[in-house]
Amino acid sequence: MAENDWLDKDGICHFTGEAAKMPSGVWIAGGFTDLLELVVGIVWNKPGPGFAVMDWDVGQPIPKEVADRVLGLKMDTETINYIQAENDGRGILLAEAGGDAQENGITPAQWQEKYHSNGVATIARMRFFKFVKGGGVHF
Repeated sequence: MAENDWLDKDGICHFTGEAAKMPSGVWIAGGFTDLLELVVGIVWNKPGPGFAVMDWDVGQPIPKEVADRVLGLKMDTETINYIQAENDGRGILLAEAGGDAQENGITPAQWQEKYHSNGVATIARMRFFKFVKGGGVHF
């Protein structure tokens, strides 16, 4: 049996396709702010036409009818802009697939330019999903 180096850049830690365009981590300067603390609202597909935004603060309970129909999150852009301004534009850094956010992270603006998506909102949704549903596989 040939030996494989499963941890090399093309091994199990190599991301391809759409997974390569998703952030794998986030670093926030100061270390005292969690990404979910920057969420101020839950955008959800309410019954009937249209959507609604439910104001939310981390730790508040989320009604099941909202949790089951989340479309996205409303981020606290004022606080995000403050963190960025106080840290020379590098207060929030996103890790590219398989990368390290603090050492090699890119700014939300760089992420937007490179991947044409909101990396902060993307990783916030991933963390929010885990917060609401818990770990493990969900269908």
